[in-house]
Amino acid sequence: MSLFCANRLAIGTANWGKEYNGVKVPESEQEKILGFCREVGIDMIDTATAYGTADIEIPRTMQKVVKVNCQDSIDSIASFVEEKPYCIMSHDDMAVFELVVKLAKNKTRTGESLYPDTTRLNGLLYDLRVDVVQIPYSLFDRRFAYALPQFKLEGKEVHVRSVFLRGKILERATPHECISFCLMNPNVDRVILGVDSLGQLQDNLAGLIKMDSLKVEDEKVLDPRQW
Repeated sequence: MSLFCANRLAIGTANWGKEYNGVKVPESEQEKILGFCREVGIDMIDTATAYGTADIEIPRTMQKVVKVNCQDSIDSIASFVEEKPYCIMSHDDMAVFELVVKLAKNKTRTGESLYPDTTRLNGLLYDLRVDVVQIPYSLFDRRFAYALPQFKLEGKEVHVRSVFLRGKILERATPHECISFCLMNPNVDRVILGVDSLGQLQDNLAGLIKMDSLKVEDEKVLDPRQW
């Protein structure tokens, strides 16, 4: 089974290295989640030193985004660069971003994880060194929506997080609606999904999997002339 939109999804790990929103995912469950990702074709995992997950081992078929911050040493950031992940990002910190760019030296993509109250937005839009931008975006939170087309126009890859807003949005919308809202935006390249368990991930993707299963190849069904 391969999910048609799998290459636009990524798995968040805020609750893998430590407790987040009241949950810490056990390593055994992490392995199950990664196994399911291989099965459906999800090939990216979003990690951070702040989550305690930057060193996590992932399948060879997957790519890793690593976010670093001002508490990380130069040597540790340099070691992440040498692993050549999909992207090294700074956590909304200009000084850290400059260090990341200096250390990366075209070895890997560089980027920044932003917050809506950032003072860095305008600078990032036109900074040629920024390959990937990560922002919060959801049915509730559209504060960055106006900037998405400009990011794409400037050649930036856009990853969105907080699509469930720690579950708050799920009080008023389904996981399928939350994910689909983000996927419907052509300026969004990756939708980062945080999950507490394999079962929850499967439930969250159930709507997309159902849509995927409805594909028909029988010409007698697809061609009205043969009805």
